[in-house]
Amino acid sequence: MTAKHKASLVLDIIKGNTTVAQAARDYDLTIIGVADAMAGMENQLKARPKDIAPTVRIRD
Repeated sequence: MTAKHKASLVLDIIKGNTTVAQAARDYDLTIIGVADAMAGMENQLKARPKDIAPTVRIRD
């Protein structure tokens, strides 16, 4: 499973389009594997928040 597929899967779970259990069955993964993918994506978002949120500059 590629990183794009994992990201798409995690977003589907977050949006409520599918459940962790259903995603695990559809992609022949374990529930722990899906949970790890979700945790990995969450950690990436925490590590690189500037890539997601626009940068705000304050002038003196």
